[in-house]
Amino acid sequence: MGRLAFLMQPDGVKRHVVTNGVYDTTDADPGAEDSGDEIRRGPKQLPLRQGQWNHCRLHLNGDVLEIHLNEQLVAAYPLPLDGDRGFGLFHIARRSVGGHCETNANFRWMPKN
Repeated sequence: MGRLAFLMQPDGVKRHVVTNGVYDTTDADPGAEDSGDEIRRGPKQLPLRQGQWNHCRLHLNGDVLEIHLNEQLVAAYPLPLDGDRGFGLFHIARRSVGGHCETNANFRWMPKN
């Protein structure tokens, strides 16, 4: 959401501020991520299905972004009222993830009140 990425790792959802790498004009560290403990919900270990497809669902509940993995709520992040709510997919280029990834996005946009 905006410049904030949520990284799915076996031990939980981590937060990462997306930068423009060497061209970034902010003080954000391009390699930094935080533990995400305050947004953690559900089990300590994410319910990842090794070697299988995993299902991720993002749900906006009022001003709280809920992240569900394989039908379990794993994180809840309160969004700033004036923040950017743009959504995108993110990949850290220097990290290697084995296997194959495909994305099937099904978006349902709700009209503004």
